[in-house]
Amino acid sequence: MKLACLFSDHMVVQQKKPIRVWGCGEGRVTVRLGINEATADCQDGRWQVELPPMPAGGPYTMTFTDAAEQVTLTDVMVGEVWLAAGQSNMEHPTFATEGGFEVAETADLPDIRLFTVPRRLYEGQMLHGWHFESVLSEDTPWQVCTPEAALHFSAIGFYFARQLHAAQGVAVGVISCNFGGTNIEPWIAEETLYSDPRCAHVRRLCEERLATLDREAYETQYAEYRRLMDEECRAADGVSSCRALGPYKYNRTDGIKWPAEPALGPKNQKWPGVLYRTMTSRIVPYSLRGVLWYQGESNGGEPAPYFDLFSVYVEQCRRDFRDADLPVFTVQLAPYVCGSPFNWSWLTQQQARAARELPGVYMITSGDLGEVGNIHPIRKQVFAQRLWWAADQALYGGKREYCGPVYAGCTVEGDALRVTFTHAASGLVLGEEPGDFMLCGEDGVFHPATATVEGDTLLVRSEAVPHPVHIRFGCVDQFRLYLYNGAGLPASPFRSDDFDK
Repeated sequence: MKLACLFSDHMVVQQKKPIRVWGCGEGRVTVRLGINEATADCQDGRWQVELPPMPAGGPYTMTFTDAAEQVTLTDVMVGEVWLAAGQSNMEHPTFATEGGFEVAETADLPDIRLFTVPRRLYEGQMLHGWHFESVLSEDTPWQVCTPEAALHFSAIGFYFARQLHAAQGVAVGVISCNFGGTNIEPWIAEETLYSDPRCAHVRRLCEERLATLDREAYETQYAEYRRLMDEECRAADGVSSCRALGPYKYNRTDGIKWPAEPALGPKNQKWPGVLYRTMTSRIVPYSLRGVLWYQGESNGGEPAPYFDLFSVYVEQCRRDFRDADLPVFTVQLAPYVCGSPFNWSWLTQQQARAARELPGVYMITSGDLGEVGNIHPIRKQVFAQRLWWAADQALYGGKREYCGPVYAGCTVEGDALRVTFTHAASGLVLGEEPGDFMLCGEDGVFHPATATVEGDTLLVRSEAVPHPVHIRFGCVDQFRLYLYNGAGLPASPFRSDDFDK
C-alpha cells in the first residue's frame, strides 16, 4: 500500500469537515481514525475514502488496511489546516526574515505541524533548487514544529500558525505549497486554462510557444541548466550566509550564481499549469480551513488579466478542496520598483478588486512594508499578523481591523472630489508628507493634488484642475502611502478612471 504524500505520522486533519484520504493499494481498503471507519474498493490500483467530520482533538492512531498489508500512522491530530500558497514571498523561510533566528529559537510548539510540498517541475524530479537556501525536491513527512523545522519553513505560514494556535488552542497544520518566481498561471490546471474563456490568452501563448519549440534542443538545454543549478545549490549554505550578513543584506544578495535558464518551455516554473500538475494536485482534495495566498510579483509586467486569472484560481480551489465557501486571504503587494511606473500599482488594484467583488476573498494591505531594492520584505511577522486578524474576523469571531482604507467611490463637490472608503470606520489619517494624489479633468491629464480629511472621507483638490473628474492615488510602482485608517493600516492604491496609462 502507498499513501498519498500528505499522510504520515504527526499529520493534522481539518476539524468539523469531511476527512478525505487516498492512495494506492490492492482490493478493498479500510481506513480507521478514532471510532470512525470507511472502506473503498481500489479502482485501477487507486482508492479514496471519506471519514465523517470530527471535533478538534488527538493524538489519534490512523490505520489503513488493504488485501496485502496494514499501515499505521501515529500522533494524528484534528484541528485547523491552512494552505500557504503563492510565490517567493510565501516560500520566504523564517531564517531569512526580520527576527527569524530569534523567534525560531522559541518554536518548540508540538501542536503546530508543518508540511512542505516538494517543489518540482516534472514528475519524479529529485534535484536541488534555490529557495532562499538549497532545497532538495524530495517527499518529506509532516514535521512537528521545532526550532529547526520553523527555521526553514514558510515564515508567513509559521508566524500565522503560531498566532492561530495561541488564540484557538487547537492543533494547527500548515501546508506550504509555493514556488518562487512564478506567475499565477502555473497554479491553474491545464484543462481549465484550455477551456475557460477568461484564460484564452494563456492558451494562445502556449500553443504559439509549442509550435516553435525545438523539443530535443530544449530538453538538452534544460538538463544542463538543472545540472548546473544542482551543483550551485549543493555548494551553498543559505542559513550560514544569512547569519553572517543579517536578513536585510541577505535578501539583497544572490545566494548562488544563477545559470542561464532555457527559454520558456514546459519545464519552466512559469509554464501555465505546470505547478498545479506537479504540486497542487498532490494535496487535492484534502479538507482545509482556508488559503493564504501571496503572489502577483511575476504578473506585474502584465497586470490587466490578473483579476480574471485570480478569479479562476479561487474557483478552482473551491472545486478541488470541495468547499464552495473556502475563504482565500490575499496579501496586496508592497511597493517595489519593477521597471514600469504604473504596472505594479495596477496589479495591486486588481487584488483590491478581487477582495471587493469575490465573495469569501479577503485582502490585507502592505504599503508600509515595502523596501527599496528588495522584492522580499523581511517583516513577515507583520504580514502574518494582518493575515491572522483577517482570518480571525472572518472565521473565529475576532473584531480587529486587518486592512487599510480601500477606495469605494467619489463624487464631485465644487472644485474637489470627495472620496469614500471601506475599512475606514476608525477614521482616516494623513501622514506629514503629501502622498501620490492626482486629479484630472475632462482632458484626462492628471496633476498633483492635495487632500484633507473629513471624518472617514477625503476631500481632494488641485489648483490645476478646477473641474475634477477622476482621481488616482499611489499609481506608481514605489508608491508613497501616507494615507491610513485609525487602526494604523495603510491605504490601498486606487484610481477612479479606467484609462490604460
